[in-house]
Amino acid sequence: MKSFKKKNPDYVWPRAPPKKNGTLGPKLRDTGKLPLHLPMPKFLADPTHRTKVVAKKVFSLLSLSKKETEVSKADCLRLKKYGGYMLKQNRRREMSIFENAAKAPLEHLFDNHQFCGPWCKRKSQTQEQKQRSQQYYRCKSKNSRLYTQLQEALAEFQTPERLEESAHPFDTQTNEAMNTAVAKYAPKHKTYVTSTSLKNRVNIAVGVQVWGYEKFWVSVFDFLGISVTNKMLQYLTSQDRSRFKLQQRKKDPTQKLKR
Repeated sequence: MKSFKKKNPDYVWPRAPPKKNGTLGPKLRDTGKLPLHLPMPKFLADPTHRTKVVAKKVFSLLSLSKKETEVSKADCLRLKKYGGYMLKQNRRREMSIFENAAKAPLEHLFDNHQFCGPWCKRKSQTQEQKQRSQQYYRCKSKNSRLYTQLQEALAEFQTPERLEESAHPFDTQTNEAMNTAVAKYAPKHKTYVTSTSLKNRVNIAVGVQVWGYEKFWVSVFDFLGISVTNKMLQYLTSQDRSRFKLQQRKKDPTQKLKR
C-alpha cells in the first residue's frame, strides 16, 4: 500500500456513498481486505429473484384490512407475472427504453397498454374485443386508491439505479440446474465426504450437464479401455434425445404459461 501511494501521489482515494443530506461520505480506510485502489464491486440482481422481491412488496398489501386497501390476491399474482415478462424482455435494452417499459406491469393491470411489450396480448386486440373482456382489469377512476398504493409499492424498483441492477444477460437458472443435477447423483440426505465418492459423483453430474450422456460416458469408457456396446450407445443416445426434448419443451411459451 505504501509503494502504491508513492507511485500514485495524485490518486483520489474512494469515499463511502454520499449521505442523505448530500454531503460526501468519509474516506474509506484500509482494513486489510480489498485494496483501496480497487473499485468497489458492483452487485447485480438475479431477474427471477428480483421478480419475487417486487411481488413480496405488493403481497404485503394483503395484510391490510379491506377498509385500507382494495388489493386482491389475483392482483398480486398478475403483477408478479407481468413484472417477470417485462423484466426478461427488456433487461438487455437501452436504459431509457427499460425505464419506460418498467411502467407496463401496473398500467397493464389498469387496462392501459401504452408501455406494454410483445408479451401483452391485449395490445393486439381490436376495440370490440377489448370491450368484450374487461373482467381482468382494474379502473383508474373506480380504483384510484388501489392505483396509488400499488404505484407507491413499485416506485422503489422503477428507479434507474434499481433497474440497472437487472440490466444484464445473466441469471442463476444454470446454477440451480447444476445443483439439481448434483443432487441426483449425490443426495443431500447421504454423506459422501469421507470418501472420493462425492468427487466422482459431482464430476459425473458436471460431465453430463456439459457434454451430454453419450459424449461423456463414451469418453470415460475409452479412457478405461472398455468397449461400448450398441445397446449401451442406443441407451445413451435416447437419454440425450429425451434431455433435449425436455429442454425444448421448457422453453415453449405455452408450457411456461402452464407453469
